[in-house]
Amino acid sequence: MNWMKCNTNGAYNTTKASCGGIFTSHQSEFVLAFAENQDFHSSFVAELCGVMKAVEIAKIHNWLNIWIETDSNFTVLAFKSNSLVPWMVRNRWQNCKLLARRMNLIVTHIYRKGNVIADSLANLGLNTDMSCFFGILLVV
Repeated sequence: MNWMKCNTNGAYNTTKASCGGIFTSHQSEFVLAFAENQDFHSSFVAELCGVMKAVEIAKIHNWLNIWIETDSNFTVLAFKSNSLVPWMVRNRWQNCKLLARRMNLIVTHIYRKGNVIADSLANLGLNTDMSCFFGILLVV
């Protein structure tokens, strides 16, 4: 109980990068989703941005028990080694890790076919110039 799960993903084509994610409650109920275009042109940075956005959203909503799933093994490994994080997002990454210290945060890998909704949201982000949020009110 009292855990939120967020599946995140990044998308990249030759001109754009984006990230997306979907939050569900401990009862697997939809809570919130996001899609966001990124200024960085790298699939790995897009994956990192998806996880960072999830942590930032969790902080805003005061969700303290978060399980993040990503289909990027490198993103999971980045939590163990900051040296994997590119310099252009390292400051934001450090800030997210500080936020995460105040949370019960689990970050795990999921195979791509189990991450279809997050993948669709990340691809949606490729086609927009703004951040998109979708959600409902959660009654606990």
